Amino acid sequence: MSKKLAVGIDLGTSKTAIVTSDSRRICVPTAVGRPKDRIARRVTGRESVVGDDLKHPSLSLDVIRPLSGAQFKYERRGDDASVEQAVLSDLHLILQHSMTRLGIDQAEVSQCVIGVPSRAELPAQQFVLDVGRRVCPQAIVVPEPFAVAYGIGHLSDALIVDIGAGTIDICPMVGTYPMTESQVTVGTGGDAVDRAITESLLEMLPEAVFRADEIRELKERYGSVAVEGEEVLVTLTVAGRPQRVDFGPALREGCRLILQPVVDGIFEALESYDYQTQKALLGRIVLAGGGGQVHGLDAHVEMQLRKEFGEARVQKVHDFVYAGAHGALRLAVDMPAEHWDSLKSAA
Repeated sequence: MSKKLAVGIDLGTSKTAIVTSDSRRICVPTAVGRPKDRIARRVTGRESVVGDDLKHPSLSLDVIRPLSGAQFKYERRGDDASVEQAVLSDLHLILQHSMTRLGIDQAEVSQCVIGVPSRAELPAQQFVLDVGRRVCPQAIVVPEPFAVAYGIGHLSDALIVDIGAGTIDICPMVGTYPMTESQVTVGTGGDAVDRAITESLLEMLPEAVFRADEIRELKERYGSVAVEGEEVLVTLTVAGRPQRVDFGPALREGCRLILQPVVDGIFEALESYDYQTQKALLGRIVLAGGGGQVHGLDAHVEMQLRKEFGEARVQKVHDFVYAGAHGALRLAVDMPAEHWDSLKSAA
């Protein structure tokens, strides 16, 4: 008889991370590449490309990010059933590929927890649940920052700020399961930063040619909210010729876009609490997600909060790539067996 597995999934707008109860894990782009034409199909040898092959996508491919802008995951846009079905199929392909890479038979998966944005609409939660149940019929969804909090053991006196590609999700942890109305979702994230960096770079160099994945990689490597900083020299095609360019100013200007939405979102999350609770939450603010790793963001957020509240302590989560998936896994493992049994009966 095969061993049953618990699985935690962080189904991100940009990346999907999966962790299993027997210590396997994987992180892949939340994207699907399809050949542009018959020649491209011959070059790729496949009808669709997923996983690591999309970290540096071939020009033979049209790359689709099915959750771009956090659509379907945060809110449902329109009622086109064919579009929804296509997105479901793409996400299933990504999860199926990841499970295969991990050597997992889906029949082994008995418990699955998936993160969703804090204030995700019910139809969007159901959509993510439908995705998860293609992997495990007994899947459930929880707020993404709550999954992070559970994974790092900060269930009280902590404020989790999960900065993803599509949204910023803020969850006060006060010793109970977080109510929807106590959380905040801001519709700005890493994708908006990428667009701002692109616009700033093209304003400086209108004839520059580059790819979106280049911008994303440079942001993840050198991203900073500092007004000034060291040169970030990269080679780009400008007016048809290679040219060394200082990418730093455009990078820093774009990254600063995230600063005020984070601070405003924290203010909103704190406003309904009394002074003593606010003080406890401000003492442990945790930045999670890829956007939370931008250099200097923690210090700048802390400085802004101290101007208003006098005290604040902001830190970055360890292992931001897998923090959400690890917390989702811990929830799956810790949840009582009778809960999973009831879901199995209802499936």
